[in-house]
Amino acid sequence: MIRKVGQDSRRLSGLAFAAALLGLAGCEAQPPRAAVSTPYGEVRADRPDDAQELAESLQRLRPMVLALLPDAVARPTEVWLDPSLHESADGAPGIAALTSLGQGRIRIGTGAAGIGRDFLLAHELVHAHMGPSWDPLPAIMKEGLCDALACRLVPQDAARARALRWFAARFAFGRQELLFTCALPAFGGRTSTRLAISSPSTPRRGPIEALELPGRGVALHDGQADEDVLYGYGLLLVERAIDRIGLQGLNALCVRAEHEGRSVLPTEWVLWAAELDDEPSTWQRALAESLGAPELTALTEHLADGLAEAAVSSTRWKFPDLDGEAFLRQAQPMLGLRGGDVQVELAELPALRDALLADWPRHAPEPLRAGGTAVHVDGEGVHMGLVLSPQPEAEDLLLQWMRIQSAPADDSGAPEHAQPAVLEALVRLGYDGDGPYLASTLPAGFEDFRVEVLGVPVSDLRWDLNASVILEDDGSTTVRCRLDPSLAVLDAVFYPEQPNVLLLQRGSGGEDEQRIPIAAPLGR
Repeated sequence: MIRKVGQDSRRLSGLAFAAALLGLAGCEAQPPRAAVSTPYGEVRADRPDDAQELAESLQRLRPMVLALLPDAVARPTEVWLDPSLHESADGAPGIAALTSLGQGRIRIGTGAAGIGRDFLLAHELVHAHMGPSWDPLPAIMKEGLCDALACRLVPQDAARARALRWFAARFAFGRQELLFTCALPAFGGRTSTRLAISSPSTPRRGPIEALELPGRGVALHDGQADEDVLYGYGLLLVERAIDRIGLQGLNALCVRAEHEGRSVLPTEWVLWAAELDDEPSTWQRALAESLGAPELTALTEHLADGLAEAAVSSTRWKFPDLDGEAFLRQAQPMLGLRGGDVQVELAELPALRDALLADWPRHAPEPLRAGGTAVHVDGEGVHMGLVLSPQPEAEDLLLQWMRIQSAPADDSGAPEHAQPAVLEALVRLGYDGDGPYLASTLPAGFEDFRVEVLGVPVSDLRWDLNASVILEDDGSTTVRCRLDPSLAVLDAVFYPEQPNVLLLQRGSGGEDEQRIPIAAPLGR
């Protein structure tokens, strides 16, 4: 039996991801109307064209399954394209396909499953023709064996199936995060944003407990509803075992277990074959290592819209003066699984790239004038900006950014306690006896500071160009530069569509670059 892998509910940079995939209570279905005979059994569907297409798939895939699967039994099996699998009685998403050995029937659902119909059929054909020597294989590994062979027989769907299975399995170890990294155009280096992805709070069985489940496959709705991780465990175990001892070696372990009177493979045998142990950290790492570039590409295709919204909403405000194409060109964004070794350039993820370009304009920062406020949220926490109007005792315009840092989370993902707000930056535009100036204050000091007017640098801390440094009494540092007397700084607007002044700065220790575009009218 295989569950749907496409009708999942997900919120990213909300963020929730559910591999969702609910089961369907069995009921006697009516045979579809159109029938096509094959040497291996009858194929039925509501439309003759669908029946013919499915019959051709059966005739191509069944001999391949029998050739690839050790101890395959050539049972006659009819195949139905069955719309009754699409939804359960209460309207919840159903299972994508199932095999009934007693009826000698495979049923393939007509709803979107996230992977192709051939993959579903290949998976179910392995169930249908698995010989008795496979009986000692744990239930989750029977599902993993079906997935593993389907990946080899239908390679165009392999990366997607593996990605969804393995990514879902990682939720057994807590919420997951993708890492979105960007180059810093002004001063070099890279910045990163964590895209937290959570799933429904269903308790998940650990891999060792899951290996003890009996049966010919994973039972849906067994009271715990954690099938998403069970399928992932099974595919991971079988893929690693095949890589190490081959399909024949895995079958030989099952034969040995039966000869020794064991009803199920001992856990220590399974762990040996897959080169794993009972430590959760080992499983987390193995799942991360399994998600290579093809799987990450497939995962981002599946989640492109949600991932793009998450990446843009948490990144766009850091690049306020760049349009989408300029951001891609200058920032060279990459995406990877946090805790894994693989990062893929967005240029190699076309679905995500297109979704990001579509979403980028919708998150452009609103211009900030005197009295205005702004709020941005990313993996670091909540960033709150406001512009204070000039006062009689202080003839200046003040932009202040504060941050409420993300609190450490407990196992459920909820913050353990509230965090205090901390100062991120103070930017001051004003006049003194020598004319207009721009001053910026950072709590931990500066690594870089630059001001450009119409694209020309007029102040640079590295070059000691028009930049004076002041150590404040509270330990913070202020850098101050003179501006052209023609700029009406008290009428300035921060984050405008057409800036003529750009402040670029980075804090000590390589903190993220801050880009603050400013429109200061000419004429005072």
